Amino acid sequence: MCENEGSVRVLDGEALIAEARSAPELEVEVPAPVSPHEARLAAAGYRGRSDGLFSRCFVCGRAREDAFGVFAGAVEGRRRRCFAEGFHP
Repeated sequence: MCENEGSVRVLDGEALIAEARSAPELEVEVPAPVSPHEARLAAAGYRGRSDGLFSRCFVCGRAREDAFGVFAGAVEGRRRRCFAEGFHP
């Protein structure tokens, strides 16, 4: 591993395996938490289909009996799009 002016290089002998450099700080606006009631309402609007592209997904697939059952839907009334589901393992 070689460090040089804010970057790091990983070498195997002389072959470069990986390289990374620092990035400017990322500023992210974190939305307010969703209430359990809002999450239940959002999940009721889940748009996944039992015969769709992701119907066999092990997390959100409606065509699987062993799916986790995470059916997130859009939360109404939010300035930015937000999705939620009241998942209980």
